[in-house]
Amino acid sequence: MTDVPCALGLARKPAGFRQQPEDFIVTEMLGFELTGDGEHLWLEVEKTGLNTVDVARQLASLAGVKERDVAYAGLKDRHAVATQWFSLPGKSVAQLPETEQSGWRILRQVRNSRKLGRGSHRGNRFVITLRDVMIAPDELGHWQRELTTTGCPNYFGPQRFGHDGGNLDKAKALFAGTLKAGRHQRGLYCQRLGRGFSTRCWRNVSATVPGTGRSPVMSWPCPAAPVCFGRKLTMPP
Repeated sequence: MTDVPCALGLARKPAGFRQQPEDFIVTEMLGFELTGDGEHLWLEVEKTGLNTVDVARQLASLAGVKERDVAYAGLKDRHAVATQWFSLPGKSVAQLPETEQSGWRILRQVRNSRKLGRGSHRGNRFVITLRDVMIAPDELGHWQRELTTTGCPNYFGPQRFGHDGGNLDKAKALFAGTLKAGRHQRGLYCQRLGRGFSTRCWRNVSATVPGTGRSPVMSWPCPAAPVCFGRKLTMPP
């Protein structure tokens, strides 16, 4: 991502990014209250070094249900400390033991009247730690205040599309009938294909990166294009 402009015309500074899972913390925010009773058991899970499907598979085994019956709102990063919700069907599913598993643990168990739907959560909260940042503390404080006011571009990175855009090619093959894939792979590839096609709309967006006067979409020649400007920026003291 060397061609995309920086907010406020800032020069790039070297820093260590995602050097360990604790450097990238993701917390899923539901945006609604659970009913406390009902047909479905919802579980808030914290995972480290595992992807969402890995945890869903283990939850299915513990609960004695089929893997396809374990619902979740979206996929969370493997190389991170990620907290997200899962739901299990049926009143017959008792609460699961909250003993720590290998790479994940259950934080909360709450019953709800409905299952967890894909994309039904409000959003995700991120806490990102950069290490060995080559910038003076007073300069860092200045740009923190500026970015809190103006926002900064939120880019889709290459990880959204696989190595050399491979996920998009697989999605096209899936629709063409030349590729067979399981439930998880179908969802992943179709999601990526949708984001690739969305760049046609992004090219009509008039938003520019603050301080550059340039369109962030037009400056990026592949589907890894920005989708919005973040307005919330907090940093530890």
